[in-house]
Amino acid sequence: DGLPIKSVETTPPNQKYKGSGAMTLIDNKGGTTNISDNTWLGFQTDTVEIVVHLPKKEKIKNVLVNLLRDYGSWIFLPEKIEVFAFKNNAFQLVDNKTFEQNKNVNGSACVAAVFALKNGIKTDKLKIQLYLVKQIPDWHAGKGNKSWIFVDEVFVN
Repeated sequence: DGLPIKSVETTPPNQKYKGSGAMTLIDNKGGTTNISDNTWLGFQTDTVEIVVHLPKKEKIKNVLVNLLRDYGSWIFLPEKIEVFAFKNNAFQLVDNKTFEQNKNVNGSACVAAVFALKNGIKTDKLKIQLYLVKQIPDWHAGKGNKSWIFVDEVFVN
């Protein structure tokens, strides 16, 4: 389950895929590969920002963001995710990952993006920045259009 989370804020999701609002990210329900169930937040913007508030300063060793990949529904993994910790009155980058869009992957899948924070970071606030695929790649039927990103859970350990 991870550490207790006091609250979470996020970029507003698309109204069609709004789940239970920002609380969808910390309700511990987990998403399925069915985009119609209410466990996902769906976004079709350039970036998604998630801010996680903990009840007190904790030593954070890792952060997990659960994503959906479903090329048939135009849902792609983000190009990049950055994780920031609030330290010394400012957000500081503590880890990042980039993702390849692999045309040889079929079907839909839940994908966990895990960020291991070296030696742990003591903070009570994290910011997670997700950068969407700007244009669907040429190999896809939706080439040139804006992609979707689906997020359902954020765990902090």
